Amino acid sequence: MPGTVSRNMLQNFLIELDGQPAGRLSKMSGGGVSADVIKMTGGTMSAHKHIGQVRYEEMTLTFGTGMAQAFYNWITDSIGGGSTRKSGAIVRLSSSGKPDWRLEFRNALIGSVEMPACDAGSKDPAYMTIRLSPESTRSFTTDLKQNTGVYASSLAKGWYIHDFRLSIDGLESDCAHVKSIEALRLGRKIMFDADNIGDEGPEEYSDLVLTLNSNHASGFLKWFEEFVEKGRNSPTDERKGVLHFFAPNASKAYFKLELLGLGPYKMEGVKSVNPNTAMPLTFRLYCSEMKFSAGPSAMT
Repeated sequence: MPGTVSRNMLQNFLIELDGQPAGRLSKMSGGGVSADVIKMTGGTMSAHKHIGQVRYEEMTLTFGTGMAQAFYNWITDSIGGGSTRKSGAIVRLSSSGKPDWRLEFRNALIGSVEMPACDAGSKDPAYMTIRLSPESTRSFTTDLKQNTGVYASSLAKGWYIHDFRLSIDGLESDCAHVKSIEALRLGRKIMFDADNIGDEGPEEYSDLVLTLNSNHASGFLKWFEEFVEKGRNSPTDERKGVLHFFAPNASKAYFKLELLGLGPYKMEGVKSVNPNTAMPLTFRLYCSEMKFSAGPSAMT
């Protein structure tokens, strides 16, 4: 079904926003149309069935660098800000690079953004994922004449999950030794009424879960002891942090994620009594707010 197309990371989808090409997608799914089946019971043995409200499926888009500034700005404005609705289209390209399918969406809201997990020892490519909730969609396989622009020929710049840098206030030395960070999700649930008008629920932010060796975790251990074990965990004891996602061998970040209101609440692993022994420790920190931004180097 065209509305539920899902492909591997081949970047054979384009996205348009407000009639302008906005970048290449590595993967997309969703956007289909369905309706509930309602049973009407009466005096007969059989129940009459009919369909109810039309529903438009959530859309999931996976991408990396090389998107238009308007696209990244939409993410920034939607997370930690107000409701920002956009209309546009997803265009699928054939193996010859020609459009062969188009899915138009209207008044979509970004429900969530997921940043990739980070792993200092991995060479895997990095991707972001967003989920869109449209008021309506419709698909076409004919009359596909549109300007695909520079995004039809350009490919994303290299981005890998080992190119990251975490900094938390007062813990900069420890953070330089963080080995991995779990994927981070920020967003909200979108609820629709009978007229398919989306309404945003409260913002939700995932925990910051990081792993480093115990011989480089003295700052985190002290903070955990004070914050959790001794109960000194007022808002003034929380900390701020920044997670940068870098281009390979570059000093300028593709993306920045501000982490506000951080507080540790769980530690996993064994605290070694020998400061020279490297035992892995995992700290789980709640996060009260996140803010996303993209740097010029991330854009085409």
